Amino acid sequence: MPREIALGGGVRVRMKWWLVLSLMMVACEADVEGEEGPVDGSAPRLEDVGTDAVVTLLDGAAPVDAARPRPSDSARPAVDAQPPAPEPEDIERHVEPSAPADAVERFAEGHPIPGCAVATWRYPEPETLFPRNIKGVAFQWDHAGQRLYRLRAAVDDLVIEWITAEDSVTPDAESMRRLGTRSSGAEVPVSLTLTTLLADGQMCEESVGPIQFDPARLIGAVYYWSTTDAGIMRLAAEDEAPEAFLNPQTAPQIFCPACHALSRDGRKIAFTWTTFPPFGEMAVSDVEDPTNVFYDRTGILGYFPSFAPDHNQIVGGAGGELVIRRVDTGEERERLPLMADTVAGSPDWSWQGERIAATIGPSGLENIIPDESINLGSIGQWHLQDGVWSMPEILVPQMGVGSNERPAYSPDGRWIAFNRTGADGNADSRGNRASELMIIGSDGGPAVPMSRANRGPALGNNWAKWSPPTGGRRQWLAFSSLRDYGHRLINDGDENPTPQIWITSVDPDTPPGGDPSSPSFWLPYQSIQSGNHIPYWAVFEKD
Repeated sequence: MPREIALGGGVRVRMKWWLVLSLMMVACEADVEGEEGPVDGSAPRLEDVGTDAVVTLLDGAAPVDAARPRPSDSARPAVDAQPPAPEPEDIERHVEPSAPADAVERFAEGHPIPGCAVATWRYPEPETLFPRNIKGVAFQWDHAGQRLYRLRAAVDDLVIEWITAEDSVTPDAESMRRLGTRSSGAEVPVSLTLTTLLADGQMCEESVGPIQFDPARLIGAVYYWSTTDAGIMRLAAEDEAPEAFLNPQTAPQIFCPACHALSRDGRKIAFTWTTFPPFGEMAVSDVEDPTNVFYDRTGILGYFPSFAPDHNQIVGGAGGELVIRRVDTGEERERLPLMADTVAGSPDWSWQGERIAATIGPSGLENIIPDESINLGSIGQWHLQDGVWSMPEILVPQMGVGSNERPAYSPDGRWIAFNRTGADGNADSRGNRASELMIIGSDGGPAVPMSRANRGPALGNNWAKWSPPTGGRRQWLAFSSLRDYGHRLINDGDENPTPQIWITSVDPDTPPGGDPSSPSFWLPYQSIQSGNHIPYWAVFEKD
């Protein structure tokens, strides 16, 4: 059938189809022979490959014409674009609703550009270690115009990919389970590759991993204090939303329950029933009925308490001293000895029961309210010997204007994690950007910055709390941080940042002086609208 073509100037002629095809082939050959690449042999610039062109999508946000755009002279493949690499034989594909119906074909026909990089990866960090049963992980990158993206995860012969026109992908629980099972079982990482399809059919393919999964599972529940919700929230390992545990909605008779602690078996909770004065009266109750407290709290002080492993005793701060009380009555049993002219606070009772660690600092004007936070603090440790608590040994001495605070024992008793605040040592560690996570052996040795968990300076990492034993080799440590969560929560530059709960792993086989942590991950399903602190992790099984 004759075809009509335009010659320019408004002139149109009709030709046989075979003649049109012949002319097109001659034109293409001449065009390629005249193309010149970069004279210096460098990788093609983004402007050379037409990255500003618009990819037409079929998701309702694109132009009405949903047909695939034809390459123009300004957007044709560069001479150094490579042919598509052979695809793995068995790929599990997920095409997100934002992507066009022919998205798979578009990527199959795309041409990779060597050395090309256009996307900025935001979350998770490479080398992040996840529990094998994690879900709700949102992989995030910066979005640039209307482009298509393909995120591919591969471990051994398992390959799963997601195609989207958006700037994130949250795999379903089953996909994460399969990746976690394969990675943790073989102890091999999962490679992550993000491919950006440009308007002219060329592709930028970038490695953004790897990540890895550990055989240790995410278990129990994290009980954290939310400033926005004015109370304690609970987020169980299998839940997809936090529940209000103790706040004005669930317990209107309790004003601002805070400074909480869970017993090691997860059955009891202690918290401050906030009044002024005194600043915090300690109440204790069963987790199953938290508003039904065990005793009259009036005059019972116990700030940032910690349960003994027998769950019958509890230690807390009281006017700069550490007081041990009975759990069922609040009756005082004894007070831990202290050096002269010092105060102590934020105690933690070891899981084995024979040690207590706490912050020790100078008394006087430096620490007017020591139960809340201690400035110029050292980490001290008491030993129970023949039923008597010893004078504290100083594990981590205070230096300069900084402070060491909030110690927490690992379940096996080998480690103590704590905060170290920097130049802003007089600030409350909850809002001190200079706070970082540290770790030391409970028998002494060097105090080591948890650099991989901290990620960088001035991110306000604090309030470390350990997971109950998971049965795996590694242990999990939750903490609060002021870092950005990908592009979904930007704290950098914000005068009122929103702290969130993050989790790192700790490798017990790390040699002394080494950093046992891994890059941290955001606790899925917490609210990014609330400031979240004190992530007390406890045994919990939902009915």
